[in-house]
Amino acid sequence: MQQTFEQKHHCQLSLEFIHNESQATQDSGPHSRDPFERLHGHLDLSATHNDSEFPPVAETTTEPKPKAQRTSPEEELAYLLSEDFFDPLAEYDGPKVQLFDKKDVLAAIETTEAGDLESQSRNFRIIKKLIVHGRFRKLRQIDENFFFSLRALQDQFEQFGEVIQYIVRAAMLAKRRGDNVLRMTPILLIGEAGTGKTDFATSLSKILRTAFKKIDMASAQNNYDLAGSSSFYVNSSPGKILLLSMQEHEGECTGNPLVLLDELDKGCGTGGIAGSDPSAPLLSLLERHTATRFVDLCIDIPVDVSNYNFIATCNWPELISAPIRSRFREFQISLCDEVKKRIAIRITHQLSDELDTRDLVFHPSAIDALAALASPRLVKQHAADAIGSALLANRDIITAADIKLPKQPRRKIGFL
Repeated sequence: MQQTFEQKHHCQLSLEFIHNESQATQDSGPHSRDPFERLHGHLDLSATHNDSEFPPVAETTTEPKPKAQRTSPEEELAYLLSEDFFDPLAEYDGPKVQLFDKKDVLAAIETTEAGDLESQSRNFRIIKKLIVHGRFRKLRQIDENFFFSLRALQDQFEQFGEVIQYIVRAAMLAKRRGDNVLRMTPILLIGEAGTGKTDFATSLSKILRTAFKKIDMASAQNNYDLAGSSSFYVNSSPGKILLLSMQEHEGECTGNPLVLLDELDKGCGTGGIAGSDPSAPLLSLLERHTATRFVDLCIDIPVDVSNYNFIATCNWPELISAPIRSRFREFQISLCDEVKKRIAIRITHQLSDELDTRDLVFHPSAIDALAALASPRLVKQHAADAIGSALLANRDIITAADIKLPKQPRRKIGFL
């Protein structure tokens, strides 16, 4: 019968103990030392003998071997899974999540031991990186300043008013539950390029004080980015979802990071290698009950990522498959003329502060020209260029003439 990973290491430790005991018995034979020597530690001889007549015997110590020489990868994993290893969050009273089950890790180790040496070395490193932080992950909580921070976020991103109001309601539910852990339905931000969708998600992660990962779905060729590559391949590696559970944020790993799926529409149904859909893992990741047992293809260990918060951006929602789109709460991001003008004013103030050009003033005509641009991204680009033009001309007032807009190509007359 084949022994399990735990049984093999238990037998190994038992054999080492028996060997050490027999060696000690051989070294302590009847002619090797004083038979009363073992009693010296229990007798007080200071009252009848002079200490100078019995000088202390110098203790001999053996220099311990370096860790790399005395510990194999299997022994390291056995220790991390044993009762001797102290889990950093075992006694933590705050909200936490058990990321993995010990028996699932042991099963993955036994499967790995059946492979070649190269795959064993690679998978043992990944498993160690997963379990070295313990079984639990702390869930970051919203603090008492969270709502004030959201108000400041709304002043900065006016076009995201509906999104922020939804986050406020989700935060009220978190307070009502008592754990203050923000759990949101996956959010899909729909809008034209340059409307601030990515910047908004990045700013929100700073307010949440949790780990943040941006995944560019436009460049994904298959589902390896999210779910890892199979251990069958020589260069197998875990996906970004599993790696995020091993990533430290402010000195600790968290169980509820914020994940940004940027340009999701460009990564849906692209059919990469072997027809693999980069967005396919989202079918299980975006459902909380299935995300509790998410399995990366690199190592067959189910992990609980049900507390991850997802925000996706897209320009063309019709390109997203219906099953995936149904898992999101959609928000249309658009800019009216009044919002565009306020955004243009705020961006010019930010640039003046960043470039230390407070003596320069944007003329109202320049603000109107900037507000007519399609997106905040273009506003920032042309505003910075206008400041450079004014500095070059040694002027302290920036006018509409400094806004160098690209010329629209003239339509050709005739048939196509």
